[in-house]
Amino acid sequence: MLGFVPHCSSSEYKCHGDKILAASSDPRVRLVCDWWQSHNCWYAFESHEGALWWGKHGGPPQFSKQVSTLIPPRETYVRPAQPRSKASCFMCDQPLFDSCTDVLRFVVMSCTCSNWYMHTKCRKVFNIPRCCKCNGIYSDTVCSHSLVSFLGKPKLSLQ
Repeated sequence: MLGFVPHCSSSEYKCHGDKILAASSDPRVRLVCDWWQSHNCWYAFESHEGALWWGKHGGPPQFSKQVSTLIPPRETYVRPAQPRSKASCFMCDQPLFDSCTDVLRFVVMSCTCSNWYMHTKCRKVFNIPRCCKCNGIYSDTVCSHSLVSFLGKPKLSLQ
């Protein structure tokens, strides 16, 4: 990094960099400085593909090719699909569903700030009419869904 001085503030570092750039009229010095200030340059050091991309999009081609040989290609794999969350009853904190595919009747209590999900038997004993966060009056909706249909079909992840 051209002219880097540890423990400087941003303004001190900028002044120092400006002095170094003013000391040289060689356009290659400015070019190198511009490369190091570009987020594309940092992307080049994150992956093999990033280095090759940078060399084709404004970075130094030969240097980018050398960097790409030092960084292994990113490995991707498919993680098995899983439901995005575990649904539990707001009142008893027990699982709302017995399995991913069994259809179950449950209650959705809604206010202006959130939704709460409960077993129908838990809703019968829950007697608080207003939300403790927004003071809105709850509305109840009885639903019949499986966990998969309630959460939506899980998508494959490439992480």
